[in-house]
Amino acid sequence: MEEEAGAQLVNEKSRKKLKRSETYTYQRKHPKRPKKKQSISWGLLLFEAIGWIVLAGAAVMVWYTSSLISIITDSTPVTQLTKDMTGIVRLEGEVVTEGAYTEEGVLQETYALLQKEPFRWECSRSGCDFKLNDKEAPAVWGSLSVNGQEIQADRYQFYSSWLPLDYRTVEPDQVFRVDEIGSSRPLLVKNPKSTAYGYHAVSSGDWITVIGQARNGRLQPFTLPGSDHSEPVILVGDHVDQMISKEKGIRTLYMIIGTLVMLLLFPVTIRRLRNLHQRISIRLKQRAGKM
Repeated sequence: MEEEAGAQLVNEKSRKKLKRSETYTYQRKHPKRPKKKQSISWGLLLFEAIGWIVLAGAAVMVWYTSSLISIITDSTPVTQLTKDMTGIVRLEGEVVTEGAYTEEGVLQETYALLQKEPFRWECSRSGCDFKLNDKEAPAVWGSLSVNGQEIQADRYQFYSSWLPLDYRTVEPDQVFRVDEIGSSRPLLVKNPKSTAYGYHAVSSGDWITVIGQARNGRLQPFTLPGSDHSEPVILVGDHVDQMISKEKGIRTLYMIIGTLVMLLLFPVTIRRLRNLHQRISIRLKQRAGKM
């Protein structure tokens, strides 16, 4: 009996050794692979960053145009200015000005008010084109007289169309410099792919609407919303409805851009929130297990 018990004990030890050796052999042939860490998609991060920047810019422009619409809508209509008037007011009437101004050697016609807007050449993913240079002050010639009220400023914001530049308005030897003849925004190129100029003009006899700050019996420029460090302006348009319509069109464009960007960012944002929620849940479970 003792011999049989000893034999069984030896057999059990040999089986255990065999199992251990088999397990070791299996593990050696099939080692555990370390879990791969999720790699960071820099392209996705860049896409998100650009998307949020564009969305923020669109939101700012929606706010800006909405503020301008409120200013135009809430401006007080007046026919004459008195010294006790304050706030934003608007004058509507026919321009009566004896002065005649032009840019000698460039334009053929004369105008009551002429503003020369600077443009600079800029490139982006959508291509290269001349963009309005807000950092450079425009050149202004002349002034306005509406309902007997003299109006003069260093900068005007126009809602009317750009001055057409063609053989009827530009000197014959300067027509070759005109970029996009017949377009809604013709420019006179000074240096190709560098500098160009566009023109806004008001002639005597034109019916216009001007909006500005009433102060000391005069219509003076005012600072636009969000532009504390920019030069004050006077708004000039054909009529109030036209000015409001143009600002609403700009606002609608940026609202569409913002909506499209939000739709593109939505799936990425949802996935990021889900991952964050999973991480928080795992950490909470780990803390609960330790307790």
